[in-house]
Amino acid sequence: MIFFAIVFYILTGSCILYVLNIAYLSYGWYSLGEYNRNFSRPSTLVSILIPVRNEELNILDCLTDVAHQDYPSELFEIIVIDDVSQDKTVSIVKKFIDEHPEKNIRLLILKEEEKNTFKKRAITNGVKQAKGTLIVTTDADCTMNEKWLSTIVNYYETYGVSMIAGPVCMNEKKSLFQKLQSLEFLSLIVSGAASITLNRPILCNGANLAYEKSSFEFANGFKENEKYASGDDIFLMHKLVKRKERIGFIRNTDAIVYTQANNNLKGFVSQRVRWISKTRSCKDFFTILTAVIVYFFNTILLAGLITGIFFPIFYKIFLIFFVVKLFIDLPLIGGITFFMGRFQLMLFYLPMQIINIIYVPVVGMLGNFSTYSWKGRKIKRFRGK
Repeated sequence: MIFFAIVFYILTGSCILYVLNIAYLSYGWYSLGEYNRNFSRPSTLVSILIPVRNEELNILDCLTDVAHQDYPSELFEIIVIDDVSQDKTVSIVKKFIDEHPEKNIRLLILKEEEKNTFKKRAITNGVKQAKGTLIVTTDADCTMNEKWLSTIVNYYETYGVSMIAGPVCMNEKKSLFQKLQSLEFLSLIVSGAASITLNRPILCNGANLAYEKSSFEFANGFKENEKYASGDDIFLMHKLVKRKERIGFIRNTDAIVYTQANNNLKGFVSQRVRWISKTRSCKDFFTILTAVIVYFFNTILLAGLITGIFFPIFYKIFLIFFVVKLFIDLPLIGGITFFMGRFQLMLFYLPMQIINIIYVPVVGMLGNFSTYSWKGRKIKRFRGK
């Protein structure tokens, strides 16, 4: 009897914390108004950085969209930083540059190093070469509309923030796995947007991120976080938060960047393990608290489900708290899918929630204790001194 009481109180406590946390984030999201850009003439010089490795299938579409922005051509440059690609990425970029001499595009080619800093090293080198006041980063597998850059700069010139996080959405895919993946991904985007609105930033995405070059330099870039292959976005954001610099999220559909979903489970798990691995170096209290609450509540739900095999009463307890989770998550997930024009993904809301009960505990554990591969590289957990 005491055992059941203890388990019930633990589950109840974790549920209350989870409800409060998600309700707080929901308040943040619905407090974030739509950004309506003005049409003043821009004056900011921008450097768009695109770090690449083995992106021969994606880089041409990305470069085409980035090069044909409606932003004044004399006010932006594109810097592609190749991180030792082993395919035709470099030749494709060179050919694009030759075919578009009117565009200000440069290619930096890095040499191999025995470090985990891969993408951070690429961005750092790009920033050093950048002539712009504002750095904008995106990924080689991303596409966007022609108003993307002008919308970001308009927001920057209106509010004068040091960093701007932009919305990222996965392209529409037909498979069930990719639709579930897209919905799960949007839950991360909305959590980041909400937390930024609340002035407690926990997430942003380097596929659509802008920051002042001076802020990057004053924060010493990615120094102290080099041993983690991931985190070029979040580590820098937390540094700026610590420096009391202003961060904004731009809620405007013209600012959306579209990225590719993983084609298989192995790629998806490897990506999420890579993202989670950086949390070992996170020192931001609200970020840690949110991660612990989400992880612990899902783990408790999974434990309750398994325990129900031996003690059927736990099935009833599990169902009660699972229904609570369904209802508290609904406004947040529904809100972001509506904004992104992906409300049809809510048809997969229930299966995603069921899968998350297993996915969150398992991937969370793997992210803290396992190695993973990325772009054909085996990533070490820690970089040697």
